[in-house]
Amino acid sequence: MFETFSTENWNRPKEEIDALMSMLVTTIAQEEKTLMENNIKLACIGDLKQISSETRNALLECIDRTNGNTGMVLILALNYSSRWEITEMVKEIAGKAKRGEINIEDINQEYISSQLTKPEGNDYLITKRRYSAFIGTDLDLLLQCLHVDTVFLIGGLTDVCVHFTAVDAHQSNYHFYVVTDCVTGSTWKAHEYALKNMKYLQRESNITTEDVLTAEVKSL
Repeated sequence: MFETFSTENWNRPKEEIDALMSMLVTTIAQEEKTLMENNIKLACIGDLKQISSETRNALLECIDRTNGNTGMVLILALNYSSRWEITEMVKEIAGKAKRGEINIEDINQEYISSQLTKPEGNDYLITKRRYSAFIGTDLDLLLQCLHVDTVFLIGGLTDVCVHFTAVDAHQSNYHFYVVTDCVTGSTWKAHEYALKNMKYLQRESNITTEDVLTAEVKSL
């Protein structure tokens, strides 16, 4: 799952938001051929109603064209947050209860859990609590139990959460890769400096989406 734009990003200046949306449209157009060639299905979670019509249409059209692909599933978290998902879930459950489609007594922890977005296949969901995904979570323990020695970093911000996670991964003896076209910084300059700093830690760490997809397909 790639987190491309969280609800908190609406607090950014309008110029940055417009640039991010334009970048997303361009990336979708550039990567659709790669998705098709590698039999990858595109999916999305999040509130698309706030997204510009140009971005939304480009995304939905790509999702429709890749719908028949049967290889891996690439999920974009766009305008998504756990608060938004919980709010939408509560509204949906309340609506079902009002229409008599569900009894109040049936609403329990298991039912609520069944209504939330779930990881795909054998994926694991780790809730990040600090800038670094390794601080205050069971990520390190999970990776050790799974005998994982390499992590791929995406999302934002390049100069904050991604950078802090990369440093902790390096200090915990993991190989890490930063998917450079799937991260964004607080500013372009900060983004570039962060990539440079992470490359200093591990020289081959900066890669692209195409590198990841090609490697994934080759390993199938």
